[in-house]
Amino acid sequence: MSFSERSQIEARLLDALAAAKAEYESSTKQQFELAMHRTDDGLGLSDGHAAMEHVEQAHNAAMKNYRLALMNFNRFILDGKLNSDESRPQVGAYNIEPPQ
Repeated sequence: MSFSERSQIEARLLDALAAAKAEYESSTKQQFELAMHRTDDGLGLSDGHAAMEHVEQAHNAAMKNYRLALMNFNRFILDGKLNSDESRPQVGAYNIEPPQ
């Protein structure tokens, strides 16, 4: 793998990591904290249980994407390898492939 290819893959992985982090920090984390605050102060929603489940699922999915992006980035930086479990490695919704 040439230096140019490595740099391009690293940039894509870093972009995917930043996107996953932004997704987690912006919407899902705030929604989760807001829902937790609502239940702590007794201001339950009309269907608080379903709302909490929805927020929890979104929060968990965002954390999973962030964790996967971080692991893929670290593996590439430390070992120079892409995730070998997939034919076309992905970070979240981003395909990470060597440039042609």
